[in-house]
Amino acid sequence: MLPVILMLFSAANFATTECEIILGETFKACHREIFPDPYYEQCRFDTCACSDGENCMCYAVAHYARVCSRAGFVINWRTESFCRKCKCTLAAMLVKYAFPF
Repeated sequence: MLPVILMLFSAANFATTECEIILGETFKACHREIFPDPYYEQCRFDTCACSDGENCMCYAVAHYARVCSRAGFVINWRTESFCRKCKCTLAAMLVKYAFPF
């Protein structure tokens, strides 16, 4: 039982720490228009409830970024170490998805 408790604690700690980007400086410009707390809480919930916490966390943060973008705040939040930016070129995407054979 103890390993399960430690695993849950670890997931909750990861979710709390990583989802804090929504509350931090990265999204500060958006905060005055789109209140971040519900998005932060949803990010934590989704991240903890998901079997692939990191992937779900990235989707949750991306959702807040989309909401901010619709309100006129384009936030460059992805980095090489946080929900990694795609380095794909259009040509590479076409080859991979349009011509998968």
